[in-house]
Amino acid sequence: MRHKKSKYNVIITEFPDSSLLIYNTRSGLFGKMNAKTRTLYERIETADISALDDDELQKNAKTMLEAGYIVDAELDETSLIVLQREIARCNTTSFGFTIAPTMDCNMCCPYCYEKKRASYMNAETQDAVVNFIKTHFDAYPTAKRLHITWYGGEPLLHKEAIYNISKTLIALCDEKNLTYQADIITNGVLLDEETAKRLAQECKIMSAQVTVDGLGPYHNKKRILKSGEDSYEIIIQNLETARKYLNISVRVNVDKQNAGQLEELAKVFFIEHGWSENPRLYFAPVENYDNSCVAEDTCLQLPEFAKINTDMTRVLYSFNQEVARRDLYPKRNIVHCGAENVYTYVIDPDGDLYKCWLDVGNKTFKCGSIDKPFLVTEEYARWVLSTLPDKCMQCEYLPICCGGCAAHRVRNDGGLHCAHTLYNYKDMLKLAYEDYLAQQATGIIQNVEGNG
Repeated sequence: MRHKKSKYNVIITEFPDSSLLIYNTRSGLFGKMNAKTRTLYERIETADISALDDDELQKNAKTMLEAGYIVDAELDETSLIVLQREIARCNTTSFGFTIAPTMDCNMCCPYCYEKKRASYMNAETQDAVVNFIKTHFDAYPTAKRLHITWYGGEPLLHKEAIYNISKTLIALCDEKNLTYQADIITNGVLLDEETAKRLAQECKIMSAQVTVDGLGPYHNKKRILKSGEDSYEIIIQNLETARKYLNISVRVNVDKQNAGQLEELAKVFFIEHGWSENPRLYFAPVENYDNSCVAEDTCLQLPEFAKINTDMTRVLYSFNQEVARRDLYPKRNIVHCGAENVYTYVIDPDGDLYKCWLDVGNKTFKCGSIDKPFLVTEEYARWVLSTLPDKCMQCEYLPICCGGCAAHRVRNDGGLHCAHTLYNYKDMLKLAYEDYLAQQATGIIQNVEGNG
């Protein structure tokens, strides 16, 4: 059998002794390759692994093959990735639905892209939502899992709908022996202790995403409560009690205005409140979905954000190495976003269907309705038949990025929009190697060296 180098190998660092830090984006394995093994690697196309008379090299050749650094010479890796992507998009074992029980919100954030309306899901539509989901289970006996994400607007403005629909769906899953999971995306203002307890115990909601955009004064300028109250203090108090019942991720939307205070915010979480693991901080760029950043010139370019994110990862690492370590390695994606899957929908309060939660409530982009027979509409087809740009197909980062945000591609006729992690994954892996050396821990890095 002949072999070749994987096209998804990335050299992270080359050391003076000719050894390498190498990462394969398809397998997700990161290792250090010594100079002797590198010599074999460089001539792998002409080498016969089975004929090697050096035990160390033979062992390392096997490791390179298992790690995906070298592959069968006949393997078309890109076609394999595309095939896996298309199979995953038609998955009938796991179904995911995002439900917005209301498009109303108690905040008026300046960067919000949503079309807010004081619409609330009525009892009839709630029943129709359950029936719509049930038809998928009836049509596909292969179903094993159901995942619900509660969204809005602010979903907790209509808690009763969450309680009612959850109760019925949980009973349905129990009846059909399906695994039920749920999470919620909320601004956190209404996530008091009693609510968090009910969401966890009655609705099987395991996790919540809450946004805190900086220290109090800045946060309150960006996350503005219509009532005029101090949203920062309310959210911080709620995090303290809700964390007893839910795993909470705190998203910080980063732009040019708050980038300088992120370290101080981290200190508030880790030092002042002692929140080392739950809630968990993470950072995301404010993106230009509706030209809101163009007018204020506040959005960061993705390479700018990537550098900030790397710097903040180092800060978080200094507070809690074990938690920060989980985010050092890029994550393999088969499909970048569930919106491109055949059986994934976002449901608005009226029962209209969308593919992307950026579009929910904007009737221009609806792709169907829960109370009408299924049709392959033009909008639906734009998502489920979307393809990856040619440039993506040639990119070593394809297995992780998978074309980036599908909304940008679908809305821009297939235009390129790389995931922001493209710009700093090498720096993150260098930090992972620093961590490996500092901890002198085996198993953190898959090693290709003969002597470990």
